[in-house]
Amino acid sequence: TLFRSMEKLPPQCKRVFFMHYVEGKKIAEIATELKISIGTVKSHKVRGIDLLQKALLSLIFWVFIL
Repeated sequence: TLFRSMEKLPPQCKRVFFMHYVEGKKIAEIATELKISIGTVKSHKVRGIDLLQKALLSLIFWVFIL
């Protein structure tokens, strides 16, 4: 499921993803709180989306096969 896939994200990526999409924090807030650049936050966010898309597409593929 989505939450299992989120748990498998790399630690910093998971943290940024959770802070942005679950807690609703803005990118600048996350950057300040984690003491990383805005570009790094954006990179983690994009990577998280990409990894989750791949995981969920794989899951959908197996659902249709079975």
